[in-house]
Amino acid sequence: MSNIRFVDSLKVGAYSAGGSVTGVIDNVDNYVLTATGTTEIQGNAQLQFDGINLGIGGPSSGARFEIHDINNLDLVLIKNIDNNGIKIDNLGILSLLEFDTLPTAITGGIAYHSNDFYVGL
Repeated sequence: MSNIRFVDSLKVGAYSAGGSVTGVIDNVDNYVLTATGTTEIQGNAQLQFDGINLGIGGPSSGARFEIHDINNLDLVLIKNIDNNGIKIDNLGILSLLEFDTLPTAITGGIAYHSNDFYVGL
């Protein structure tokens, strides 16, 4: 799709170079629009944004960012190119990913390496 245009608050659509209107499936308030891989776009019930709060896996119940476990997958995985970071699994358990080599200490930092925890003081 090219040349996507949002016309106004009552009529939203994507237009191709030929000018044909593309349909919107499940156009529901607060659903984030995602591509379907066809000539349509879709309101996604699993990704909702109300202008302030973002919900993944369903709407946010008031938190600015809320993730609902719908498939028994990890809720959050943040890692860098070296696979250092944090994980929150589907049970809500926070884990530090293990460093291959101990990093330079940073005040207030926490690191996990060789079955030991390190705290920067």
